[in-house]
Amino acid sequence: MSSTENILYHYCRTDTFMKILHNKTIRVSDCSKTNDYSETQWIATSMKNTIINAIVNDAEFNNIYNYDNNLIEKVSKQISTTIEAVFLKKTRFMFTFVSCFSEEGDLLSQWRGYADDGKGLSIGFNKDLLLTLDIGGYNYFFKKVIYDIETQSEYVKNQILDLVNAYKNIEDEIDIPSHLYDFLFDVCLRISTFRNDSPFFKNHAFSEEKEWRLIINNHLSNYNNEYKNGINEVGTIDENYSESAEFKSGFVRSPLQFMTSVDKLLPYFDISYEKIKNQLIRKVFLGPKSNITEMDIRLFLETEGFNSENIEIIKSKATYR
Repeated sequence: MSSTENILYHYCRTDTFMKILHNKTIRVSDCSKTNDYSETQWIATSMKNTIINAIVNDAEFNNIYNYDNNLIEKVSKQISTTIEAVFLKKTRFMFTFVSCFSEEGDLLSQWRGYADDGKGLSIGFNKDLLLTLDIGGYNYFFKKVIYDIETQSEYVKNQILDLVNAYKNIEDEIDIPSHLYDFLFDVCLRISTFRNDSPFFKNHAFSEEKEWRLIINNHLSNYNNEYKNGINEVGTIDENYSESAEFKSGFVRSPLQFMTSVDKLLPYFDISYEKIKNQLIRKVFLGPKSNITEMDIRLFLETEGFNSENIEIIKSKATYR
């Protein structure tokens, strides 16, 4: 299946499939608990050199600010310190929650990795409705993952060049040291904002997954009861994650919840699609090793309040056992 269908797929075990359909929810879990240990940190591995090169390769900027080797070394250290603080030490107290989808509904590597070694299912969701979750700001995003290293570097470089170009247009050339300090401060701020988009940059080794992601970024202060203002709109800077909030498209975000797994405490949100259930679910693939029949799925869907006639049910074509 291709992305031209306007459908995105979520692979899961059979028991998870039943919960998603029964509860009418999409779970958005702590990003740091995924199987990729470089989550939110991948782009940081190449960021420093990209930033430095964007600065030193601009001759006009260097002429204005007299960028010599000593200054470059000082700037490099400050950039390294900021990257470490934001991406490794997590000094921003930001939490990132993720739910993952694929453009492909019948992909062998996905069956193996995310659907009980082929015994599970993949659920096809209406892409247009999922895109309504991408309301921007710093906290709600629904976008395609970028695996290409050059594209990732261009993302960083272009934002730094915006600052370089802005600081070339100075009127007060007498106070160059002050402008230089302000420039470095803005670069460090920009590094902090890179953290917001970092879950959408992944190692090229995962590229076969053709992943799209729902991301919820939020700050520790958003769970403080003193933050309550009587209004809880989705996407506002002071949104209270201890309460539920509704999207204009009909999705509803639950309050923050927790579950346990052996020795771990796992925070998550559930996004309810109860109000739009018959528009959201478009297709179901049965895994190559699944013993579930099409009629089993149709009966289950009808029992759970779905119109099964509008949902295509297909057995995987993967010859895997």
